[in-house]
Amino acid sequence: MKKTVKNLITWSPSHLVTSPKSAFTLAEVLITLAIIGVVAAMTIPTLVAEYNQKSWDTASTVFNRRLGEALAMMNTTSSLAGYSTTADFVEELGKHIKITKTCSSDKLTDCFTSTITTTGDPVETSKLKASKNLYSTEDYGTETIGVQFADGVSALIAYNPKATQDPLSNQVVRLTGSKDSVGLSTDAISILYDVSGFAKPNEYSNTKDLRGINILINTSEKIQLILGAFTASEAKTECENISKTIPELGSYDYTNKSCNTDAAENTLCYIYNNKETFNITSGIIFSNTEGERSKDKWGIDFSTGTITNLASSQTANALCIDN
Repeated sequence: MKKTVKNLITWSPSHLVTSPKSAFTLAEVLITLAIIGVVAAMTIPTLVAEYNQKSWDTASTVFNRRLGEALAMMNTTSSLAGYSTTADFVEELGKHIKITKTCSSDKLTDCFTSTITTTGDPVETSKLKASKNLYSTEDYGTETIGVQFADGVSALIAYNPKATQDPLSNQVVRLTGSKDSVGLSTDAISILYDVSGFAKPNEYSNTKDLRGINILINTSEKIQLILGAFTASEAKTECENISKTIPELGSYDYTNKSCNTDAAENTLCYIYNNKETFNITSGIIFSNTEGERSKDKWGIDFSTGTITNLASSQTANALCIDN
């Protein structure tokens, strides 16, 4: 018994104390935190990007289905076709999908982001006021209208007066894909929509917050050649419709009938001197410089470089440059 007591007494709590040598030093703690910070810096942006894309994809799918259902209902009730303006169409659309605000073509930025980020140059929303700027493969001949929907989606819409409808058909408006990725096809509208409203990044891409149906906007060209038989006044109007202007002729050698090499940038001669860069190698093109008589304009034959006087009734191609 005494022996047992003795053993209990000689057992000291100090035996339970961990050796100081097993504790973390301050340096070790700081190194660990630094490693955690580096890993977080590497992974969190990726996780956030994936989350954002998933959110945009989901919002786009939901919007496509709701818009598709609204258009399908308009087709069923014979109210999809027959409008001469986008404003009239949007008014009818609002009876089938809730719209909280509309903006005229000269006030698009009241409903939509002012600048659209693209893989090329940024696009100013104010330059998309005509349907052909929103859907450049075809000119609907209508204005672009800004729209804000009740679910927070904002959009630019241009209506196609040539839209088809058949109340007995389910092919005029088509919803494709799975429930997780719904695509929408229709000939009634060209629409650029932003599922995040005015929030950034405001980037046009099939993986970002701006998506489109029947959209082809000019994202990289500072000049635009419009082929056709236009008079000088018609060419000027064509350029004004896309917020551009006709270039002046620039420095020209009238004796040799050729452009000088020192022609200033943004003049027609400068563009001719760099025609391979601009991929314009043929056709007669107007300048905005007055010709031999009042209302005449000088033009350049891009096949030969020859200056030519174009009477007010003569026609040529229009070349438009940024203002």
